[in-house]
Amino acid sequence: MKELFSECLGSESRRDGLKQISVSIHNLLLNNKDITYQKICSSINTSNTNTLRRRVYDVLSVMRSLNMVVKAKRCYNLVRRNLLCEKRMVVEEKRKQLEDLQHMKEVFEHIVLKNAFKTHSLSLDRFYLPFMIVVAEKDSNVHCETNEERTFFKFRSSKPIKLVEDLDILKELYKNNEEKEAKKPYLYENNLKKFKEGFGGAFDYLI
Repeated sequence: MKELFSECLGSESRRDGLKQISVSIHNLLLNNKDITYQKICSSINTSNTNTLRRRVYDVLSVMRSLNMVVKAKRCYNLVRRNLLCEKRMVVEEKRKQLEDLQHMKEVFEHIVLKNAFKTHSLSLDRFYLPFMIVVAEKDSNVHCETNEERTFFKFRSSKPIKLVEDLDILKELYKNNEEKEAKKPYLYENNLKKFKEGFGGAFDYLI
C-alpha cells in the first residue's frame, strides 16, 4: 500500500513538472522571437534534467498540433492571435446557431399546427417524420437497399441522384406559408377595392 501511495505521489509530481515546463515554454515564446529548441531547453530550470529534452519536445509538438506555435528554420514562434476577434467570431457563430434553432422551432410548430387541422386519420396532407425525397432522372435505374427495421437506406443509381432531407422540405413549406401570409393583407385590400368599385361607391364606408 505504501508503494502504491508513493507511486501516486510521483505521478502527481511528474504532472506538475510537465505543467511547469509548459508554462515556461509559453513564457519563453512570448518574450522571444525565433527561439531554437536548444535555447528553450537551456532556459528552463528543472531538477530533472534527464527527461527535460523529451518533455520540451513533447510540449512543442502538442503546441504545434494546436496551431499555437510555428516552426521555421529550426526556430519556434508563438502564433499571434487576436483573441478579441476570435471571441467575436465565436459569439457570431453562437448567434447564428441560436437563430437556426429558433427557425427550426417555428418550422416544427407550423407542421404540428398543420397536422392538427387534418382531423381525418388517413389524410394524405399530413407529414410523418422522418422522410426523404430521391430526385432522379426519368431514364435512370435506381435501386434501394434497406433492412427489416428500415434503419438505413442505400441507393444505387445509373445516373446522378439527389437526396432531399425532410428538414429541407419543411423549411421550404414554412417559407411558402410565410410568403402567403405576407400577401394576404394586399389581396384583401385589392379584393375590397374591386368590391367597392363594383357597387359604384355604395360601400365606400367599409375600411
